[in-house]
Amino acid sequence: MNEEQTAKTSACGDLKYAYLFEAKGIQKYILASGRLRDVVGASDRVAQIASSDEKDLLATVESAVPPNEFSRRGGGAFCAHFADRDTAEKFRALWRLTIANALPGLEYADALEPTLDGAYAALGGVRENGAATVLPGRGAGQRVCAAHRPPGSAL
Repeated sequence: MNEEQTAKTSACGDLKYAYLFEAKGIQKYILASGRLRDVVGASDRVAQIASSDEKDLLATVESAVPPNEFSRRGGGAFCAHFADRDTAEKFRALWRLTIANALPGLEYADALEPTLDGAYAALGGVRENGAATVLPGRGAGQRVCAAHRPPGSAL
Protein backbone atom coordinates (compact mmCIF):
# COMPACT_ATOMS: atom_id res chain seq x y z
CA MET A 1 0.00 0.00 0.00
CA ASN A 2 1.49 3.36 -0.96
CA GLU A 3 1.57 6.48 1.27
CA GLU A 4 -1.53 8.03 -0.35
CA GLN A 5 -3.58 4.87 0.24
CA THR A 6 -2.30 4.66 3.83
CA ALA A 7 -3.33 8.28 4.46
CA LYS A 8 -6.78 7.61 2.97
CA THR A 9 -7.14 4.47 5.06
CA SER A 10 -6.28 6.23 8.32
CA ALA A 11 -8.47 9.25 7.51
CA CYS A 12 -11.55 7.41 6.22
CA GLY A 13 -11.45 4.04 7.97
CA ASP A 14 -10.26 0.53 7.19
CA LEU A 15 -9.81 -0.84 3.72
CA LYS A 16 -12.68 -3.22 2.88
CA TYR A 17 -13.69 -5.06 -0.29
CA ALA A 18 -16.84 -4.90 -2.39
CA TYR A 19 -17.91 -7.60 -4.85
CA LEU A 20 -20.36 -6.38 -7.47
CA PHE A 21 -22.31 -8.71 -9.77
CA GLU A 22 -24.81 -7.97 -12.52
CA ALA A 23 -26.50 -10.38 -14.92
CA LYS A 24 -26.27 -9.13 -18.51
CA GLY A 25 -28.28 -10.08 -21.57
CA ILE A 26 -31.16 -11.38 -19.47
CA GLN A 27 -33.76 -10.96 -22.20
CA LYS A 28 -31.57 -12.75 -24.75
CA TYR A 29 -30.98 -15.59 -22.28
CA ILE A 30 -34.69 -15.97 -21.47
CA LEU A 31 -35.84 -15.93 -25.10
CA ALA A 32 -33.01 -18.09 -26.49
CA SER A 33 -35.06 -21.23 -27.22
CA GLY A 34 -38.31 -19.56 -28.28
CA ARG A 35 -40.39 -22.27 -26.58
CA LEU A 36 -42.89 -20.89 -24.05
CA ARG A 37 -42.09 -23.58 -21.49
CA ASP A 38 -38.37 -22.72 -21.67
CA VAL A 39 -39.06 -18.97 -21.54
CA VAL A 40 -41.10 -19.34 -18.34
CA GLY A 41 -38.50 -21.62 -16.74
CA ALA A 42 -35.58 -19.38 -17.68
CA SER A 43 -37.42 -16.32 -16.40
CA ASP A 44 -38.06 -17.99 -13.04
CA ARG A 45 -34.42 -19.05 -12.75
CA VAL A 46 -33.12 -15.56 -13.54
CA ALA A 47 -35.51 -14.08 -10.96
CA GLN A 48 -33.95 -16.39 -8.35
CA ILE A 49 -30.41 -15.01 -8.80
CA ALA A 50 -30.75 -12.27 -6.19
CA SER A 51 -33.98 -11.11 -4.60
CA SER A 52 -34.76 -8.78 -1.75
CA ASP A 53 -36.61 -11.49 0.20
CA GLU A 54 -33.31 -13.44 0.43
CA LYS A 55 -34.90 -16.69 -0.83
CA ASP A 56 -32.56 -16.90 -3.79
CA LEU A 57 -29.53 -18.57 -5.31
CA LEU A 58 -27.33 -16.02 -3.58
CA ALA A 59 -28.46 -17.31 -0.17
CA THR A 60 -26.82 -20.69 -0.84
CA VAL A 61 -23.44 -19.05 -1.42
CA GLU A 62 -24.00 -16.61 1.44
CA SER A 63 -24.48 -19.51 3.87
CA ALA A 64 -21.10 -20.99 2.90
CA VAL A 65 -19.09 -17.74 2.73
CA PRO A 66 -21.04 -14.96 4.48
CA PRO A 67 -20.31 -11.34 3.54
CA ASN A 68 -20.48 -8.55 6.12
CA GLU A 69 -23.55 -7.11 4.39
CA PHE A 70 -25.21 -6.31 1.06
CA SER A 71 -25.81 -2.75 -0.10
CA ARG A 72 -27.76 -3.97 -3.16
CA ARG A 73 -29.59 -7.24 -3.63
CA GLY A 74 -32.23 -7.78 -6.30
CA GLY A 75 -33.03 -7.67 -9.98
CA GLY A 76 -30.20 -9.99 -11.00
CA ALA A 77 -27.57 -7.79 -9.33
CA PHE A 78 -25.96 -7.41 -5.93
CA CYS A 79 -23.12 -5.69 -4.10
CA ALA A 80 -21.61 -7.66 -1.20
CA HIS A 81 -19.14 -6.16 1.28
CA PHE A 82 -16.29 -8.03 2.97
CA ALA A 83 -13.75 -7.25 5.70
CA ASP A 84 -10.88 -8.98 3.88
CA ARG A 85 -9.86 -9.86 0.33
CA ASP A 86 -9.44 -13.58 0.99
CA THR A 87 -13.09 -14.01 2.02
CA ALA A 88 -14.23 -11.88 -0.91
CA GLU A 89 -12.24 -14.01 -3.37
CA LYS A 90 -13.67 -17.24 -1.91
CA PHE A 91 -17.18 -15.80 -2.24
CA ARG A 92 -16.50 -14.73 -5.85
CA ALA A 93 -15.13 -18.17 -6.81
CA LEU A 94 -18.07 -20.01 -5.25
CA TRP A 95 -20.59 -17.58 -6.77
CA ARG A 96 -19.11 -17.95 -10.28
CA LEU A 97 -19.29 -21.74 -9.98
CA THR A 98 -22.86 -21.59 -8.66
CA ILE A 99 -24.12 -19.22 -11.37
CA ALA A 100 -22.40 -21.26 -14.11
CA ASN A 101 -24.09 -24.46 -12.89
CA ALA A 102 -27.53 -22.94 -12.26
CA LEU A 103 -27.77 -20.73 -15.38
CA PRO A 104 -25.32 -22.00 -18.01
CA GLY A 105 -24.66 -19.49 -20.76
CA LEU A 106 -25.87 -16.45 -18.82
CA GLU A 107 -23.67 -13.42 -19.47
CA TYR A 108 -22.64 -11.37 -16.46
CA ALA A 109 -20.26 -8.67 -15.29
CA ASP A 110 -18.58 -8.74 -11.91
CA ALA A 111 -15.84 -6.88 -10.06
CA LEU A 112 -13.97 -7.22 -6.79
CA GLU A 113 -12.60 -3.87 -5.66
CA PRO A 114 -11.10 -2.38 -2.49
CA THR A 115 -13.08 0.39 -0.86
CA LEU A 116 -12.83 2.48 2.28
CA ASP A 117 -15.11 1.57 5.18
CA GLY A 118 -15.20 5.13 6.56
CA ALA A 119 -16.62 6.40 3.27
CA TYR A 120 -19.83 4.47 3.99
CA ALA A 121 -20.15 6.14 7.37
CA ALA A 122 -19.75 9.53 5.69
CA LEU A 123 -22.74 8.65 3.52
CA GLY A 124 -24.83 7.71 6.53
CA GLY A 125 -24.47 3.97 5.90
CA VAL A 126 -24.49 1.76 2.83
CA ARG A 127 -28.19 1.07 3.11
CA GLU A 128 -29.23 4.71 2.60
CA ASN A 129 -31.35 4.77 -0.57
CA GLY A 130 -30.55 1.10 -1.19
CA ALA A 131 -27.82 1.40 -3.81
CA ALA A 132 -25.37 3.89 -2.28
CA THR A 133 -21.88 2.67 -3.06
CA VAL A 134 -18.46 4.29 -3.05
CA LEU A 135 -16.29 2.99 -5.86
CA PRO A 136 -12.53 3.36 -6.36
CA GLY A 137 -11.55 6.62 -8.01
CA ARG A 138 -14.41 8.52 -6.39
CA GLY A 139 -13.89 10.90 -3.49
CA ALA A 140 -15.18 9.86 -0.12
CA GLY A 141 -18.69 11.14 0.27
CA GLN A 142 -19.50 11.04 -3.45
CA ARG A 143 -22.21 8.56 -4.22
CA VAL A 144 -22.83 6.51 -7.33
CA CYS A 145 -26.40 5.36 -7.83
CA ALA A 146 -28.85 4.68 -10.61
CA ALA A 147 -31.04 7.53 -11.80
CA HIS A 148 -34.68 6.70 -12.49
CA ARG A 149 -35.92 7.55 -15.99
CA PRO A 150 -39.68 7.53 -16.50
CA PRO A 151 -40.96 5.26 -19.29
CA GLY A 152 -41.28 7.01 -22.64
CA SER A 153 -38.99 9.89 -21.74
CA ALA A 154 -36.48 11.09 -24.31
CA LEU A 155 -32.79 10.33 -23.92
